[in-house]
Amino acid sequence: MARTALRPTIVLPFLIVGFLTFFLVRALFEASTQPTPDVVVRDRFDRNVAEGWGAASFGGPFVLSGTKSDYTVTAGAGVMAVPGAGVARRALVRDALVRDADLSFRIGLESAPTGGGSFVYGVLRQNAGVGEYRAKIRFAPTGAVYIGMTAIEGERERPLGEESRVPELSYSFGSMVNVRCRIEGTKPATIRLKVWSTDQPEPVGWNLRTQDSGIGLDQPGSLGIQVYASRTTSAFPVRFLFDDLEARSLPDPAAGAGSPAAGEHPSTSRP
Repeated sequence: MARTALRPTIVLPFLIVGFLTFFLVRALFEASTQPTPDVVVRDRFDRNVAEGWGAASFGGPFVLSGTKSDYTVTAGAGVMAVPGAGVARRALVRDALVRDADLSFRIGLESAPTGGGSFVYGVLRQNAGVGEYRAKIRFAPTGAVYIGMTAIEGERERPLGEESRVPELSYSFGSMVNVRCRIEGTKPATIRLKVWSTDQPEPVGWNLRTQDSGIGLDQPGSLGIQVYASRTTSAFPVRFLFDDLEARSLPDPAAGAGSPAAGEHPSTSRP
């Protein structure tokens, strides 16, 4: 039986469709792996570093406090190990200078908190010698999670309101929770914070919202994270695990005055 050759007019359209599909899929893949223009820091910790954290996947190198061996990157997590009571460790991305920012990450503990608990902070508008804002999360030995905010002015830490418990959230070591904090505006600056379980969708509202007009804290600054072991902590080292760190630059809220901030729900945000 004789074979019938396919006509060029039949084959050509299929070839064109194939090429177009290939390039479209490739373009979509490349677009999905590139940070959007407002992303200033992004890190999935998908590397191995024996001492230190190296550089974020996007945004620049981390500037660390304390001993370099207290920091490692392994198994998809950035680890900070606090060696003693009343000791803090922090990682900042100094190349990312932002005034209005949205900072998010996942955090977990390798062991149960002891004493007064284990603290994690989202650091915003950090300027050396001037100060910074901190969104605070405290993991208590009972499994309760507490949040608050503070302003650092020089060497002085000033609480911005009372610490409060996150409702309907109980933490167990070995798991992780999501943290998201945001700062916008000046005189006053508005700071928001929410914490939720990784097996739940992100809540629409914020757990905490406050305003402040700290001296010198209305300028662009560095972003980062900090950890601290309470003075009554009894088991060491306290190892904190971080993943999915991301910071975005926000537009000036004055440009959209009168409209609610994205993600805010008045019924669940504290005044």
